Amino acid sequence: MVVLRYGFNSGISVSVEISRFVFVWICYFGSIIALGRNQHLSIPIMYRYLSQTVRIFVARIVFLLIALLTLIFAYGCYLQMTINWSNIAPISGLPLAIFYLAGLISSIAMMCIVIFKGLFSPSSLYETNFEEVMPS
Repeated sequence: MVVLRYGFNSGISVSVEISRFVFVWICYFGSIIALGRNQHLSIPIMYRYLSQTVRIFVARIVFLLIALLTLIFAYGCYLQMTINWSNIAPISGLPLAIFYLAGLISSIAMMCIVIFKGLFSPSSLYETNFEEVMPS
């Protein structure tokens, strides 16, 4: 791209917009993978001091909150997607709703992961190698 721009005074202008679209999609799908592998940001220190019964209760509350927030995010992305479907990117001609479609798909996927983990393995929230996080 740089060689074309400076060497031949031309370039592939659509590549700038396409790279922006791809970057957004990669970020959202990376967050799905991180949530599925329990590599998301969490603070597991409080679980160390809770009993097993309380841990499961707190984990289910946290999973419920995460599911609610992903539902709100999915709804917002859906609204933005419908609003921006007629807005077209200037160079590529693609609808700008593609940005919000990535958020909608990823929030639905994250909601499914959270509901599955909350129902079938609530301990997966606090199952962290504490020695990696906080050496004793």
